[in-house]
Amino acid sequence: MKELEQIVADARAAIAATRSIAELEQAKSRFLGKSGAVTELLKGLGKLSAQERPQAGAAINQAKEQVESLVASRRDAILSGELDAKLAGESIDVTLPGRGQSPGGLHPISRALEHVEELFRSMGFAVADGPEIENDRYNFTALRMFPNHPSRSMQDTFYVADSDNVLRTQTSPVQIRYMESHRPPVRIICPGRVYRHDHDATHSPMFHQIEGLWVDEGVSLADLKGTITQFCRAFFERDDIAVSVRDGVVTLAGYTKSYMDKWQAERVVSRIKGVRAVANDLEVKLATSSERPDPEIARAAVDALKWNVSVPADRIKVKVEKGWVTLEGDVDWYFQKEAAERTVRSLTGVRGVTNLITLTARPAAQDVKQKIKDALKGADMMVRASERRIQTLCSVNYL
Repeated sequence: MKELEQIVADARAAIAATRSIAELEQAKSRFLGKSGAVTELLKGLGKLSAQERPQAGAAINQAKEQVESLVASRRDAILSGELDAKLAGESIDVTLPGRGQSPGGLHPISRALEHVEELFRSMGFAVADGPEIENDRYNFTALRMFPNHPSRSMQDTFYVADSDNVLRTQTSPVQIRYMESHRPPVRIICPGRVYRHDHDATHSPMFHQIEGLWVDEGVSLADLKGTITQFCRAFFERDDIAVSVRDGVVTLAGYTKSYMDKWQAERVVSRIKGVRAVANDLEVKLATSSERPDPEIARAAVDALKWNVSVPADRIKVKVEKGWVTLEGDVDWYFQKEAAERTVRSLTGVRGVTNLITLTARPAAQDVKQKIKDALKGADMMVRASERRIQTLCSVNYL
C-alpha cells in the first residue's frame, strides 16, 4: 500500500509539471504504459496467493483510476490554456474604425473629354450632345451624303436591323439638330462616341470624336487659328506651340516632350471642322541638351516607330552608336523603309541614320503569270475557249 501511495504521489507531481499535450502523454506512459509503474504491479498479481490477490487488485485499480483522473484533468487544463492563448492572439479590436473602400477614378478618356470641354467652355463654346443611334436623314442626307455616297456602304456603317437607323458615323448630326433648334450665332463643340466598321491594329469600331461649329458674323480664319492655338497650348500645357493656317492647312510648330504628344496634337487638330490638312513640324525634345545617351535615343526611336502607323515597327531593329542610328529588318514596301528613316532622323540627338532595311522578296512576274495560265486551263469550257485572248491580256506589276 505504501508503494501505491508513492506511485500516485509521483504521478501527481509529474503530471502537474507538464506544459503540453506531448509532455502529458510521456508522463502517462511512465505510469500507465506497457512498462509503466502501475502496469508492472498489475502484472505481479499472479505471484500473490488467492487470499491476497483480490485486495491487492482492488488497491492497484484504485491507484490506476486516480492517475487516469489526474491525466484527464491536466489535459483539459492544457487545452483550455492553449485555446485562451489562441483567442488572445486572434482577438479583434471592435473599437477600431472601419476600413472603407476607396472610390474609383474616371477613365483616362473621360478625363480627357472633361478637360477638352472645360477648355472650350472657357473660350465661350457650348457643349452639344445628341443620340448615338441616328436616322438616315441626320447622319447622311442632311449632311449632303446622298444614296450613292460611299459612306453608306455596309462595309463602313453599322445599320440597325429592320429600320433606317444607324450607329452614328460622326458627331456632325449633332450640329444639324442644334441648328434646327437654335438661331445664330452658334458656337458649339460636339464631343462623343462614333462608330465605323473598322477593326484592326490601328482602328477601333468605336472611337471618340470632337467637332466644332461657329456660325456668326465677322468670323474669319483668324478666329480658327486663334482657337486652335489657344486650345493646343492649354491642353498640352506649353506656351511655345505655334499654329499657322494656309487655305485650311494647319502647321504645328514648336516642340513636345514625347513623340506620342506630337502625333496626338496632330490628331486633335485634324478633326477640327474646316481643317483640310495638318503639317506637323513639332520637334520632339526628350532632353535639353543636343547630346543624348545612346540608350535614350534607342528608346525614343523604338517609341517613334511604334506611333507611326505606316511602319511595321515589330519587324525593325534599332542600333545606336555615338548618336548614329542603324535600322535593320524588312518591310513590304519601299515607302515604309523611307518612312522609318524619316521618323528616326527627326529625333533630337540623332546625328545620322544608316538604313539597312530590306524589302520582302516577291515572286517573279513570270512565275505568277504561269500560275494564272495554269488556273485558266483548269477552268470551265467558256473560259478555255477564251484562254488565248485572256493570256494576251495577263500582266503582273508590283508597285
